[in-house]
Amino acid sequence: MKFYDWAKTIDLSQPATASIDDNRLFDEFNIVPMDFFDLEQYGFSEYYIDTWICTDQNVGTSILFYNGAPVALCEKPYRKSNTTYKWVNAHIANTIANVLRHIATPTSNNVELIDLEEDITFD
Repeated sequence: MKFYDWAKTIDLSQPATASIDDNRLFDEFNIVPMDFFDLEQYGFSEYYIDTWICTDQNVGTSILFYNGAPVALCEKPYRKSNTTYKWVNAHIANTIANVLRHIATPTSNNVELIDLEEDITFD
């Protein structure tokens, strides 16, 4: 079956069947996030199309979705291997990279800022 044929077989209303390798996905685009992010809160999900157990962990081939659209084929053949990504096209890969950069960029929502007018005291 071709990529889009596989993607059409996935019921996106069901919970994701694969865990997104957040660190590896950021690393794919040389992005170093300041914190751990639950990428599912940002519209990402991943579903296995072929899976097996390697020692004590599910591994296999999956499809990464962003906002319901299939964006990449993910492969992790062994428990200790890195996930590899094959992107639908360069435009989509660039879009995902920009989304991840935005998520990883510090904002007042995800970093604690110093009140420069407040006295620093020690207990």
